[in-house]
Amino acid sequence: MRVLITGATSGIGYEFALTYAKEGKNLVLVARDSKKLKNIKLDFKKKV
Repeated sequence: MRVLITGATSGIGYEFALTYAKEGKNLVLVARDSKKLKNIKLDFKKKV
């Protein structure tokens, strides 16, 4: 199963992404700012 989350770099999109990442789901994250998206990837690796 894959989870698609738009607006993943802030707000509720970020929180949903973090929650699903902690549950071990496969994520497809979408955001306008690719630099922020890369930072989130690194952040999730530390938190999960």
